[in-house]
Amino acid sequence: MPRLLIIGIIIAGIVSTVSGQNFLQTNTPVDNKATSLYLKFESTGFFKNNEFKSSLVDGYTLTGNWIRPKLVYLPSEKIQLELGWHYLRFNGAEKATYSLPWFSARIRFLKNWQFILGNLTNSHNHQLIKPLWEPERFLTDKPEAGFQLLHYSSRFQFDGWLNWEQFISEGDPFQEHFTAGISAEATLFRSKNISLSIPLQALFHHRGGEIDTSPLRVQTLTNTATGLKTDIPLTGFFRQINLSAYVTAFNDSKKNAELPFDKGSGLFLSGSVTSKAGRIGLDYWNAEKYFGIKGMDLLQVVHGIHPSYAGTNLKKEMILLFYEIQKELCEGVILGARLEGWYEPEPGYFSNTTALYVVVNKDFFIKEF
Repeated sequence: MPRLLIIGIIIAGIVSTVSGQNFLQTNTPVDNKATSLYLKFESTGFFKNNEFKSSLVDGYTLTGNWIRPKLVYLPSEKIQLELGWHYLRFNGAEKATYSLPWFSARIRFLKNWQFILGNLTNSHNHQLIKPLWEPERFLTDKPEAGFQLLHYSSRFQFDGWLNWEQFISEGDPFQEHFTAGISAEATLFRSKNISLSIPLQALFHHRGGEIDTSPLRVQTLTNTATGLKTDIPLTGFFRQINLSAYVTAFNDSKKNAELPFDKGSGLFLSGSVTSKAGRIGLDYWNAEKYFGIKGMDLLQVVHGIHPSYAGTNLKKEMILLFYEIQKELCEGVILGARLEGWYEPEPGYFSNTTALYVVVNKDFFIKEF
């Protein structure tokens, strides 16, 4: 309760907002001024307290900061090269969780298309819904690396990527891991009063390899989601209404994951209202025999891959009420806060989350050659 009071006081002091969790953004392109050099500084400081009551996951607190300074060079208007360092450390920890070099090459081609090789951009968690992607991954995961294809236009958005998570050499006693993903949205109709679109999301996770000596069997797991989204702009105190409905699916094509099922499905509904005082929303999740490869732990039917699930209830129903707010303190520096209340009707558990974020995305022009 004291944590809720502190968060509430801080939220009361934030008086200017923008919609959504747009502050969870990083690795954005700099101004495409040819033959220029920039210093780019990215950072996310966070305090997130999860008071969970669940048979699958215990409550915990995340508090720390990741920083990512890097040099950005544009040899032309179509090419952006980045070289830097990513450092993540949790407050109170003796050692850093990640301290890794960063390299990324972004190439613009055709109209509104971009190709990235090296470290990838995961702004807004690839726009994936919670049953497919745990939002905390923006804070805690090792930077994604591989390749990525992006497209942004008024009618179509596309994000396709391959993240190589575990490299192997010949004779290694462990498997290679990689995850491929697609997050796309096509607008069917747009007017000044309403827009309607179809989202398509998919994750493919593979564990295997031909040159390792691991006794583990090959795994190929898939999550998909599609449905309908509508946005209704408003004027005055209330700014926008967002509604969405997704049907999700899980598939274990190799049937080697040691789960008590190899197929499952779920229904995810979400609605929110954005106002000058922040954004409030309601989510509903109902699933049976569904496993989210990278999904939120609280929404799982089973907790991870484990050989024994005797007596496990393979259904899950959850209701989420949330409120979030953010304020731009100065150009490139955003303070954000979010409150969540989770209710699981069966067996009647209630969980809550309180979170504060400070996100920095600053570009410093150094020289034009």
